Amino acid sequence: MKKLYAHTLTSCLYTVLMTLFLCVFSSITDGTRAYISVDQFLLVLLFGVTLSVSTELLHYEKWPLLVRRLLHYAVVTTAFILIAVFTGKLDRRGATIIVAIVLFSIVYALFVLAGWLIKKNTQGQAKKKTRG
Repeated sequence: MKKLYAHTLTSCLYTVLMTLFLCVFSSITDGTRAYISVDQFLLVLLFGVTLSVSTELLHYEKWPLLVRRLLHYAVVTTAFILIAVFTGKLDRRGATIIVAIVLFSIVYALFVLAGWLIKKNTQGQAKKKTRG
């Protein structure tokens, strides 16, 4: 039950952040009011749930970290591209999808790097506390 609660909370957080990003991006690029339809919101919610649940792959200790990270990346990237195409925010041409995958991969890599740096920093501080 705790995992269900954690996934629900995390999914909601991802959804709110992504919806906020879409609304801000929409208002900046269109110069009009930010608008997201109910269908688009539900797809963003689906992506938030996918992102939250796929994070469980990263905690599956029986597989090497590289395999877990690649599976997580593949699931999240596929979900992002499918949802971006279905919301109508991404053209269905191959070149556009490739550019979207490259940009998404850069953002994904930045989040992985930030997570690694935070983890490294907190582990370093924990070691200092145990020594000191």
